[in-house]
Amino acid sequence: MSDPPAPLPERRAQYRRADDDRFQLAVEGANDGIWDWDIENNTVYLSPRWKSLLGYADHQISNNLIEWLSRIHPEDRARVIAGVTDYLEGSTTGYEIEYRLRHKDGSWRWVISRGSARRYDDGRPYRLAGSNTDITARKQAEAQLRETEAQYRSIFEATSDGMIIHDLDGCIAQANPALCRMHGYTSEEIIGEHLSILITHEDQPRIPAYLATVREGGTFTAQALGARKDGSVFHAEIQSSTIIYRGTPHVLAVSRDITERVQAYQLLEQRVAERTREIKTLLDIARNVASTLELQPLLDLILEQLKVVVDYQNAGLYTIDEDAFISEGYRGPLKQEDVVHRRIPFSILPLHTRAVRDQAPLIIDDLHTIDPASEYGPAAALMLQTSHDRTASWLGVPLMVKDRVIGMLSISSPQPGYYTRRHADLAMAIATQAAVALENAKLYERAQEVATLEERQRLARELHDSVSQALYSIGLAANAARLLIDRDPPQAAAPLDYLIALTEAGITEMRALIFELRPESLEQEGLIAALEKQAAALSARHRIAVQADLGAEPVLPLEIKEALYRIGQEAMHNVVKHARAKQVEVRLTVEPDKVTLCVADDGKGFAVDGAFPGHLGLRSMRERAARHDGTVEISSAPGQGTCVRATLPVCPPGVKDRTRHPTPHAAGA
Repeated sequence: MSDPPAPLPERRAQYRRADDDRFQLAVEGANDGIWDWDIENNTVYLSPRWKSLLGYADHQISNNLIEWLSRIHPEDRARVIAGVTDYLEGSTTGYEIEYRLRHKDGSWRWVISRGSARRYDDGRPYRLAGSNTDITARKQAEAQLRETEAQYRSIFEATSDGMIIHDLDGCIAQANPALCRMHGYTSEEIIGEHLSILITHEDQPRIPAYLATVREGGTFTAQALGARKDGSVFHAEIQSSTIIYRGTPHVLAVSRDITERVQAYQLLEQRVAERTREIKTLLDIARNVASTLELQPLLDLILEQLKVVVDYQNAGLYTIDEDAFISEGYRGPLKQEDVVHRRIPFSILPLHTRAVRDQAPLIIDDLHTIDPASEYGPAAALMLQTSHDRTASWLGVPLMVKDRVIGMLSISSPQPGYYTRRHADLAMAIATQAAVALENAKLYERAQEVATLEERQRLARELHDSVSQALYSIGLAANAARLLIDRDPPQAAAPLDYLIALTEAGITEMRALIFELRPESLEQEGLIAALEKQAAALSARHRIAVQADLGAEPVLPLEIKEALYRIGQEAMHNVVKHARAKQVEVRLTVEPDKVTLCVADDGKGFAVDGAFPGHLGLRSMRERAARHDGTVEISSAPGQGTCVRATLPVCPPGVKDRTRHPTPHAAGA
């Protein structure tokens, strides 16, 4: 038979002793601060470790409930009391609460308090004990993390660059407002979708390679065409890198709208191309001005190239003759013969006259807006009438040579307000080239007139010195023969023979002079025949023994033949004029890559490195040869005669690509 239960007070004492033993063991082995609240006696035990968590020694804090409650943060005190009360009354199944305790240094330490109650058989609690763990570091880390997350979220939401976070398969997890605005979607429409909705169909094939790159942990930078909800597109620059988002690898992609930058770059490229075209056109015009002195083809070419950089419907080039304009060149819908070479008084074209007077470009945005009653009204009406109202804007530019105006350039367009200062500057540069061309052409025309006069005078001298003398001698010989026929017929044979010789010499002289006047016969008769005629004329005219070793007609471009002939002609002319020679040798040698003409005499010679007569003729020969990449060498010394040796390439650079046809002589005609 078992012992009867002990009386209630004794049993309670037993419970308390057992609890004290277990509690003491827990206190000694715990790393946390231990507390024990005797509910019935309303006393509290605070372990040394509990006190040391707050910076105190064991004896510095008393073990009472007021001391413990006074150290709880005022904002947490009610919550702690409510938590304890709920647990003791059975409203909650456990006691665990976080709150702040004041440290000795005045700071607040976060602790997590966990406890458990001991109860009597009837469920009434008589003891509550537990531990405090210092979680201040964790709370600080959590606060810092929340602050960092708030900062990141603020940046993510406020940045002007579009940002999305997507997983490694391209599914969008987050999108900031800037990206939503950029693509025209709401965040709800984007989140959960594949990032392909943000890229145009043309660039979507690049997505697999992009995802492969970021899966490997690499960064990705590229430009793509972004797609908007409304179907429009824009240029985007995308930078992506891998991040950890919600515990798993994701990709943060930053998208920036660079449409303006791309357009600015394209505009820059366009302007560079325009400037390059403008510079090339100006260089071409400058080269053309320097390459020819034929005015009309050059002016036509200048107007044609002007249209490349300054577009127009009508364009005209005018020179000034006293109080009128002379139309020199025209491009437009009117007939050339109705415009070119017309003389137009200044009074009819006051706009043109103003540009000339001011020596500056003049721009009219719209001829239709000029008041008919104004100074320029009649001129504007005339310009509109001649263009059948197809003209609107007009630009006039003076043609300047140094500080002198010699004419003007006039261009017009059907588009109002078309011409700008940039157009005026370009037109001014081209007008300057046109002015140079006009001036050069005039100088060339004057030079030709002077050269023609000099040539006429030379031919008159030649005719007087040779042919006219021969004709005079022929007349004398004929009269002598006529008298002898009547008196002594056998004696008439000698004058008749002399008459025949004089006639043949005169014919030779005339052929040489005719050949000089008609150099185109060089192509028909050939170089050898031309040199032979020149040698025969030299012999007949000046009684100089000429030995010609020329060989067969060579196959050469006409330009080379003409250069050789002119050099030989000048060399023989110098023999007559300066050498006082008795014998001359003319030799032509043809090699595979060059041809050489030598004219040597036994005259008085000269010092090649000194001043000598005929130097202009020698310079002319050298310049003529140089134009075909050839050379002229002069060998001479006083008393030892002179040798002129001209060497030219068989096919110089200027004619390498041309098909060379033999002259009629070379072809056996």
